[in-house]
Parts: sequence; structure tokens; C-alpha cells
Amino acid sequence: MNVVVSEPDSLEAQPLIINHVLCNGDSTASVRSLAGGGTAPYTYDWGAANPSALCAGTFYYTVTESANNCTFTDNVTIFDPINNLGVLTPNN
Repeated sequence: MNVVVSEPDSLEAQPLIINHVLCNGDSTASVRSLAGGGTAPYTYDWGAANPSALCAGTFYYTVTESANNCTFTDNVTIFDPINNLGVLTPNN
């Protein structure tokens, strides 16, 4: 008798930026993380950050899968938009 024991792929996740910061200093960015591997369902912990209302900065999150309590930690960095507005001065 042969017994094959298999295990799921390693737990991984990838952040996706859904919305970018609209204006410098705003909290208008939102991100989502997509997990795979491990055993679903997954829980996502963003700590004190609200992934639906982020400002510029680096935010860490942890994904935990249900069956084995395995975790995966990563981060995502949100940037303020580049200021394209300039001051025009006339040349005399």
C-alpha cells in the first residue's frame, strides 16, 4: 500500500493598489491583497491602517490561512502624486 501525503503550496500574497493618493497629504489611496497557496479562507491584518483610506507611506500586512495558521507578511508603499503644477514667470 502506498500513501501519498501532499501539502498545499506555500502561502503567498501580493498587494494591488486600487486607487492612488489624489492630492499630497490625502488619505485617498486604497489597496487590496490577493493571497494564494496555503488553505483558504484567508484573513488579512493591516494593523492600525485602513486599507481603504491610506495616505503616502509604507504599510505592512499579514495574511493568515485557516487550516495550519501559516502566515505571510509583506508591505506596500504608497506615494504622494508628483506635483506637476509649476509657477510660470514671464520672460521680459
